[in-house]
Amino acid sequence: MSMMTPTISFEERLLDELVRAHKEMQRKAPHHRRSVALVGVAAAVAAVLVGQGVGLFGSSAPASAAVQTLKKLAKVAQSDAVTSTFMPGTYAFVQSQGINEWADNTEPGHGFVAEVPYSEERWLGYDGSGRIVDTYASTGYNFPTQQDYENWVASGKPSPANSDDSYSAGQLALTQDGIDELTLPADPKAIMQVVQSHIAAGIGTARLPYAEFQIIGDLLFNSVEKPTVRVGLFTVAESIPGLVYNGTVSTPSGTKGEGISLVNPISGHSIELIFDPTSASLVGKETWATGASGEKTLINWSSYSTSMITASDAQAN
Repeated sequence: MSMMTPTISFEERLLDELVRAHKEMQRKAPHHRRSVALVGVAAAVAAVLVGQGVGLFGSSAPASAAVQTLKKLAKVAQSDAVTSTFMPGTYAFVQSQGINEWADNTEPGHGFVAEVPYSEERWLGYDGSGRIVDTYASTGYNFPTQQDYENWVASGKPSPANSDDSYSAGQLALTQDGIDELTLPADPKAIMQVVQSHIAAGIGTARLPYAEFQIIGDLLFNSVEKPTVRVGLFTVAESIPGLVYNGTVSTPSGTKGEGISLVNPISGHSIELIFDPTSASLVGKETWATGASGEKTLINWSSYSTSMITASDAQAN
């Protein structure tokens, strides 16, 4: 998932990655203004990435460790009994914590970016109702540059506003990146068509492996799809070129699972999805940057500690 997901679309996140690669990074302010979509730059960079694509399910190469892991996760997902209970009158509850990149551009020329610890509780109702509770820490911030820190101090050391928002039926659609999870087909090729059509509509090209991997991870976040659809999502992930299996890994919060990552060859950033091998649930997500000398820096991360079907959107005990 992306940072500040309630207000940043997939297109904005992906465009930011592409623009960052051209050293023209747009600092987004999720609660203040939307990013400017530099479509021309995005299309040019996306054209480079398209060359990495391969035919869906058409490779005869030996299965990599990442593909073998995804096949095992698909088998686990096939027997999942939890998502089968998601029905009218119930809510999918997910509890997460991590680091969000918060950008404040309310004062032109004096904006700042800070990495802020957060926790979130999210109830997604079958009918599109629900509740999202976001809580941000007031301390423990990290700043990319000294100037960011000085601007934050000059602004009075503000913190992101906590929120507790409720949504009536139809207001909080069960969508990730604009794709309705409840109407996803089970056939892997049909799922890939939905994903690629969405990418093409936002970026102008359909084959973008890094974006495909990002969307598949987002779609697996809520764990509300039927088991057959989750199997299809894992099967689609198997077809994405360049996946790397990282073995058993853990997030900074201590959440452990099997890590699979993919590098964006333009920006050098990599996204890692972490799965519980016993439930096939997505339990963590990390984004890494690679420096000129090869050193890796964790940009942001999230761990998903609780995922269940509940009968109400009341506070979990």
